[in-house]
Amino acid sequence: MGHYEYEYLPYYWIENTIWPYLFYFDGKVAGFAFVRKEKEKYIMAEFTVLSEYRGSRLGLVFADEILQKYPGKWNIE
Repeated sequence: MGHYEYEYLPYYWIENTIWPYLFYFDGKVAGFAFVRKEKEKYIMAEFTVLSEYRGSRLGLVFADEILQKYPGKWNIE
């Protein structure tokens, strides 16, 4: 895992239309997603599954959990 700068990260803890998610598997971080709402749709522009979990279908599970949590129109970038 590396260290990466993301200038908008602080906003995910102070704005009420954007949400950060960490995904866990067996007690370890397995990925993350950043979701935001703009007008009438949700946007997921950042979604990552760590390399050791790729091919395990966990990404599908994680994505489905988020899509179910926010029903409506989506734009996945």
